[in-house]
Amino acid sequence: MIASHVSRLAVRSTAAALGFGLALTLVAAAPAAALDNGTQVLTGGFNQGPNVDTIFTSPGMTTALPPDYPSTGQGETAVQVRMPAGDLSNLRVHVVTQTIPVSGNLRVNLRINGANTVLTCKVTGTGDCATKKSKVVSIGKGDLLAIRIRSTLVDEGNFTLTYSFEFD
Repeated sequence: MIASHVSRLAVRSTAAALGFGLALTLVAAAPAAALDNGTQVLTGGFNQGPNVDTIFTSPGMTTALPPDYPSTGQGETAVQVRMPAGDLSNLRVHVVTQTIPVSGNLRVNLRINGANTVLTCKVTGTGDCATKKSKVVSIGKGDLLAIRIRSTLVDEGNFTLTYSFEFD
């Protein structure tokens, strides 16, 4: 009966030091551990009007901010997410443009503490890109994560962008 009430908790038992028997300690499991998998997929996406240069977003956001929003130089700071220690990998990006761009591309960078990482890819108009699975970025507890999108697209019209990456 008790097991049904704690089915989502990791159960750890320890012997009492003074011989009083068995003590039961309940510890909440991480969501990925509940699925027997240490990997989590972080995602995000947004739609954007034409003629952007640089914008910032982060997992879970449904919008992207320019570099000077909400105030001068605060765009990236406003979207950064404080992360636990772990490894980031396998960046995947999907873009759909309203019209076929005359030229240019979108470059998507996963950034840690305001600096680009090896997790970066480039899309020329509507399409997909992904980093090699061998590219891994290790981060420390408290590091700040953001996604920077730089566009040199010409006459793309509106576009949508979705992305995902893995966190271990």
